[in-house]
Amino acid sequence: MNKQLFIEVRPGVVLSRVQDMFSESLKKYPVITLQELSYRSGESIDMDFDKTVNLPEDNEDRYVLVQNGDLVFALTSRKAMVIEEKQERAILPTNFVRLVFDDTLYDSYFLMWLFNENYLFQSELNSFIQGSALKMIPVRALREISFKTPPFDTQRTIGKVYKQELQYEKKVMNHKKTVMDYLNGLYNKKRGNEEW
Repeated sequence: MNKQLFIEVRPGVVLSRVQDMFSESLKKYPVITLQELSYRSGESIDMDFDKTVNLPEDNEDRYVLVQNGDLVFALTSRKAMVIEEKQERAILPTNFVRLVFDDTLYDSYFLMWLFNENYLFQSELNSFIQGSALKMIPVRALREISFKTPPFDTQRTIGKVYKQELQYEKKVMNHKKTVMDYLNGLYNKKRGNEEW
C-alpha cells in the first residue's frame, strides 16, 4: 500500500521579501544554493557555495531555517539533499522546499536516494512537472505524493550505502580533478618553455 511520504512541505522564502535594510540587528545567515545541492548529491566537486545573506535576527520566524537531518528538494532541478550539521540554520530560498517526514517511518538518506536515483519514483514525480521553459515540480504535488516504501531497516541499509557511494564518488572526482590539474599544469609549463 502506498503511504503519503511527508507530514509538511514548507516552501522556501523569497530573500528580497525578508530582507530589512533598516533593522539595527542584522545577522549573517548561510543560504542553501543549487551549487551546494549539486555538490551534496555527487554531481559536482565545485565547493564554491558559501552564499550568505544579512537578515534581522528578530524576524527569524519569517525564514525557513533548515536543521540537521532535514530533507530539502529543489523544485527546478528535481534533486534532494540531506542537511548536515554544518548547514544547520541556513536559509532556504524560494526554489527549494523543506520536506518534513516522520523519521521513525523513513530514513533521510533513503528518501534522498528515492528522489535522486530511483527511476520508478522519478517517473511518478515527473508526471507532475509543470512549465515549458522552466520545468518544475509544484509544491502541491509534493504534498500529495504517495509511494510504496520498504521496511525501515531496508531503508536504512539503502540510505547508508547511498551515503557511502556519494562520499566515494566525491573522492574519485576530486582525485580526477587533481590529476587533470597536474597534467594541464605540466603541459602548460613545458609549452611555455618551448622545450618541445
